[in-house]
Amino acid sequence: MTLKVSVKGMDRLARKLQRLQRDQRRALAEAVEESAEELRDELKDVLGREGAGASAPGTPPQSDTGRLADSLFVEIDADGLGARVGSDLDYAAHLEFGTTKMAARPWLQPTFERMKPKIVRRLAKAAKAGLRKTARG
Repeated sequence: MTLKVSVKGMDRLARKLQRLQRDQRRALAEAVEESAEELRDELKDVLGREGAGASAPGTPPQSDTGRLADSLFVEIDADGLGARVGSDLDYAAHLEFGTTKMAARPWLQPTFERMKPKIVRRLAKAAKAGLRKTARG
């Protein structure tokens, strides 16, 4: 006795899965870029706040020349699914983490932590949108 089983429509399923991957990647890449740019803009706002005198330890640095805010950049990974936001000025890290002679004035990590829930929601929404687009097509 022999039982033969065949699955029909595998090529259609394979095409749909490829479309799903493409749609997901595109939606997530857009959300990554949008989130990175929004984080950079928020950091510029945080660093652009002027105050009277030097900032207190544990608070973001106050703007003197605006050089740190102007140095902020966004780099998107080649696959679009990762990004870096920051500054390559040497003193950016000194302000964020402190030195042996100066207490930290964190500005990047606290801003990211504050924005993280919004970024996570944006990525989840993008993933769902990619699924819906494939399901319709």
